[in-house]
Parts: sequence; C-alpha cells; structure tokens
Amino acid sequence: GASVDIGRILRGEAPGPQQLQLAFKVEPHGGALTLPVSVLVTPPRLTLSAVGCDGAEVDFGLVPLGESREHIIRLENPTGAPASWVLLPASALADGGGRTISWGWSRGGCSAKARSELDRVVFRSRDAFAPLGLELSAHCGVLPPHSSEDVSVVFEPSEATPFRVQIAARVHHGEASMINCRAEVVRRAACVEGIEASTLDFGRCFITVAASGMFTLRNLTRLPTRFEIAPPVAEAMLAGRAQVQLEPSEGTLEP
Repeated sequence: GASVDIGRILRGEAPGPQQLQLAFKVEPHGGALTLPVSVLVTPPRLTLSAVGCDGAEVDFGLVPLGESREHIIRLENPTGAPASWVLLPASALADGGGRTISWGWSRGGCSAKARSELDRVVFRSRDAFAPLGLELSAHCGVLPPHSSEDVSVVFEPSEATPFRVQIAARVHHGEASMINCRAEVVRRAACVEGIEASTLDFGRCFITVAASGMFTLRNLTRLPTRFEIAPPVAEAMLAGRAQVQLEPSEGTLEP
C-alpha cells in the first residue's frame, strides 16, 4: 500500500524527561493508533572562566587599599539552546534571590514592561555586588548557542581584609555556574628604625654647627610604597631658631 512520511518537531518547555502520547485516527472505520513519545529535554548551561588567570578563579592578587584591579570573566554557552543569564553573588542565590528573577525581558521586545523588567534585574545585580566592592560591565543577557561573552569585573576594596567571593551565573531553566574570586587587600605601612623613645634626638649641638644623624624608613608590606616627609613645623623653626633638612624627603620604598 501507499505510505506517507510525517515530519516530527518537538520543542521542550521544561527540562528533564518528558512523556507524551500521540493518537492517530484512521478514517473511515480504521480505529485509532496510539504512539508513545519520549524525550529528554536538556537545559541550557554556561561555563565561567577567568581570562588571563588559570581559568578556575579570578585572582586579583595583592590590592592596596584605595586602589582597584580589573579582570575579565568569560561566559560560554556550549549547548545548542540560547541561555538567558543573570550574574549575582553566590550568597544572593543561597538567600533565594535568584528564584525571584523575572525572565520576561530575555524574550526580547521593546515594550515598556520588558524594559522595566530589564532595569529591575540590572539594578538587583548591581545592588548585590556594590557592597562587595565589585563593579561589572554587564549584569544579564542572552547568549546564543555555542557563543561566548566577556564581562569586565573591577574590584575596589573598602577594607584591608582577605577577599573571597563566588560569582554565580543564574541561567533560566538551568543550573547556576560559579567562579571564585580572591584578593589579598593590604594597607600600605612603614616604620621608622634607628631612633630611641620614638624621638629623633640630635643631642647637643653648637650654634650654627650642623648636627647630622641617620634613621631608617622601612616598608612593612609586599608592595612598593610611596613616601613623602612633610617639612617639620615647630615653634623653634617658626621663630627662625632652628632648621631641619631631611634627604631624601620623598621616594618609593620597594617591598
């Protein structure tokens, strides 16, 4: 007998195994034919890596308090489906913040509702990273299949403590991917050596005859440290009764 080829197209709307039943009616008086359908729907996922580092984590290294460091995180979509993503601190996901994200903006469109949802998502991400001293060049987006996007991460610490944070990429219909960030934040410091009782004592000297001495300024950190010695101000100097010269009065102390 004759036959017909029937094309099949299935679009999964939820991840995981799906079971369906297709029913065929054969006319006239042919009865019904039932065909079970099964499919495993794979969710999109992202991989996160650090550009210029070993890939496993973002290492800002030694960061002096008051300065900033920048690194690049690469988001890659190795799957065959578009991946809608939002970046958040992993702690925000643990607190349930990722489950309340509205994903309507990821379907595109220029409606006021879509723009409003996008603004809220960007604000939520930016607001979550700000207390950590992190500023990102992008907070959310949609990655086409088998594509990648680079996101700049700037770290500007507010306190001299070790920094350990996980950045998570929350994926719509998928699981979050994580990458570790670390830094050693230090405060530049120096000490004076070669004096007693915290006083630079020249002892006894004769009028108009210079008395010389030496003391050492030592860098206490693993960072080059700039120093500048302000001209001393005292009642005797203001009255023109004494002069003090220090050489060098400025420079950089190596680690």
